[in-house]
Amino acid sequence: MGGVLRQCRHVFVDFRLKWQRRRYLWRASFFYNCVSWVLIVGIALTFILHYFITKFTFFVNYNCSARSIKHITYYIVAQMILIGTILIITILLGRLCNLFSNYSLVNCTYSKRFIDVLGFTLKWLPSIGGVLMGVLITIQIIGLIWNQVNTRQWCVNRFNESAVNAVKNCRLIHQGRAACKLDFKVTIKKEIRNCNSAMYLSKKRIIYLALSDDDEECNIEDVSVCNAMQNVFTNKEVDWHVDQLKGCLGRLPKHDEALFDDRNPSDLYRYLVLSNIAGIIISTLIIVFFYVVRCITVFDAIIYQPVNANDNMCIKLMRPLTLWA
Repeated sequence: MGGVLRQCRHVFVDFRLKWQRRRYLWRASFFYNCVSWVLIVGIALTFILHYFITKFTFFVNYNCSARSIKHITYYIVAQMILIGTILIITILLGRLCNLFSNYSLVNCTYSKRFIDVLGFTLKWLPSIGGVLMGVLITIQIIGLIWNQVNTRQWCVNRFNESAVNAVKNCRLIHQGRAACKLDFKVTIKKEIRNCNSAMYLSKKRIIYLALSDDDEECNIEDVSVCNAMQNVFTNKEVDWHVDQLKGCLGRLPKHDEALFDDRNPSDLYRYLVLSNIAGIIISTLIIVFFYVVRCITVFDAIIYQPVNANDNMCIKLMRPLTLWA
């Protein structure tokens, strides 16, 4: 325990020494490196969420149209693109700031033209990163408002355990894992997204594979169940009361028959809301950290951007988004 405390104290003392005595650009390097690590974690978690949604294995109990799922995946992909772009910018800026914090321009052995390119990049790239960060948090806020105002489009409705069984069987059919050959036509590969639509399940009569009782079983990987569904698809009579099929609903639900859990939102909706809230909090903390570093640091004149009455509107709008103003 004592060794850990000494190590922590050493790290803290080293950090304080660098913060106080290194060139001020080191603070910018520290800021961009910290943001880079946060963004790496953020893009990894966002990718995992996107993976679970599109693989149709982790989230099962939501009732949602294929169109809504498509819009949700587009929304997540847009965030990943923005986070990835900002990540590239912060990594580059972290390296550049560290370079210029270790060496003065007179000590650099690079060509003047190359130094000019690096200086131009260091001076103006933060503004681009700031704009993208503003776009990201705006999208996150709009997403949070959107999934509170229009919860249905964000898959808030939750199937009960009986209907979830029909969803699972629908996915097995689309994945070609049924125990027999079915006369069931899959028009496009992504049609599996429809398996979480109550309307689709009823229209295709896959809702027959909902559970008649939560303690029973009904699985399309069972030959008896598979043969029964083949008869359903070919409009033949099926006796759903035999022992092998008694776990299946075997009919379309009645109008007053509950397919949904009215007390709880779906797991997918919960994760989407949690993702939006976490994204907004992290983006806000990054922005606060940005302005803290900016307010307590006076950067070198070579990259500082003083207020100039002759600046065009674009520069005036971008000045609050850079550390150098």
